[in-house]
Amino acid sequence: MRSPAKSLQEEPPRRGLTIRQLVERTGVTAPTVHHYVALGLLPEPERPHRRMAYYDPACIERIAQIKALQTERFLPLGVIKKLLDDGGSERLREADLRLLHGMDVADRGEPREEVIRRYPLSGAVVEALVRQGLLSAGGKPFTVDEAAIIGAVHAMRQAGLDGRMGFSVDQLGFYPTILAKLIDLEFATFNEKVLGRVPPDEEVRLATASIDASSKLLTALHYRMVRERLGEVSRASARPVSAASGRRPLRRRPRA
Repeated sequence: MRSPAKSLQEEPPRRGLTIRQLVERTGVTAPTVHHYVALGLLPEPERPHRRMAYYDPACIERIAQIKALQTERFLPLGVIKKLLDDGGSERLREADLRLLHGMDVADRGEPREEVIRRYPLSGAVVEALVRQGLLSAGGKPFTVDEAAIIGAVHAMRQAGLDGRMGFSVDQLGFYPTILAKLIDLEFATFNEKVLGRVPPDEEVRLATASIDASSKLLTALHYRMVRERLGEVSRASARPVSAASGRRPLRRRPRA
């Protein structure tokens, strides 16, 4: 029979992961784990005594979900907690699939050769579009959107905006770069304001309306800003130029 003194000195049974193990397996810092616990995103660890805590191994998957929702959907932690408590990433995945189906891009596609036959582009041009992120790689059928992109590039080249004028398809790479930043901001705003606050079907309805409206807004704003820029250039070129210096004369204030 063990003595009471010896029993008090024995290590308590291990019930989970130490904070060090949890940090090593998830890549987050110990203060981040403590912050998640304080917010209720992670369950309180078991504490055999004041300087020892054991975390449920399920925290590894939970932290992965939190990080994904932060980096991929730009959600604040308060919204993430509500979503995880109400069904988590599985619910979001189902909403995404319904939204994709509603946008008619989940299953539809057109053979690549059919699209290229309709909008003749060389293999080098198509490869450049893939390289710049305007088209997907591989032999998969083109989506409806990708067919429209090819049609737009074909129209540009038919109009004369091609290599003979010094235009390269590689110069179109700034479009995905700029739009990716815009979409990040759109996702962050929509997700913070909507996700977890309305039923899933309402989330899909609002997301569909938001995508349609923002696309129209972007097109209208683009035309407006181009017209404004052309107006500025036109007004600047209309200012009189001094014949002697080649510079535009300074306007003098009339004497009082």
